[in-house]
Amino acid sequence: MNRTIIIGTLACIVGLMTACNNQKRTDGGDKPTQEIVYNDKIQNTFFGVPFGSSKDEVVAGFAKHDFYEDRYSTNDQLSFNKKDGGPFGLIMGRFSFGGINWSHLYVNMSNNQFYSIDFTNAHKTKESAMEQFESVMTAVSAKYQLFEDPIDDTTSYKRFAGVTKTNQWVLVSCYSYESVSNERYIGVSLAYGDNNFYNVSNEL
Repeated sequence: MNRTIIIGTLACIVGLMTACNNQKRTDGGDKPTQEIVYNDKIQNTFFGVPFGSSKDEVVAGFAKHDFYEDRYSTNDQLSFNKKDGGPFGLIMGRFSFGGINWSHLYVNMSNNQFYSIDFTNAHKTKESAMEQFESVMTAVSAKYQLFEDPIDDTTSYKRFAGVTKTNQWVLVSCYSYESVSNERYIGVSLAYGDNNFYNVSNEL
């Protein structure tokens, strides 16, 4: 998977949170088009590890659930695979979260603080991707109040978000991207984050 797409998708959340402070979205004029409904709380702990944890804490906590870092990890984004106990050890994907099967798991760090997590799947056709997107939307919207985030680029198909007034968010998105082998895929992503830990300096 092209991790640049994932990072870009998550980066849009910073602007999204700023826009949400205005309570309403507009269509470019003065007429409001959507009221933002805030959630009281959005999940902030995954596999026993809360946002704000260090890289070492994330790696150790995820290992307790048989998730291990793979060779695609960087300082800013940790990439995990599931260990299945089989003859090949680490496998790509085939793990479940929220009752949905996923193939990629990424953890995003800022100044050694865990601030977002991204569960993703890659599809060869838009039809199969949109089918999964609707399934994810059904599951997430049963738990959180979501609003449609306007699409401003040609690689995104749909994007829905839920936010709190204290900078936590959840994002469901469907987008097109090119893999490192130059193949075209349609990605479906479920991401959670807490912007209170994004770009926060750890210096005095």
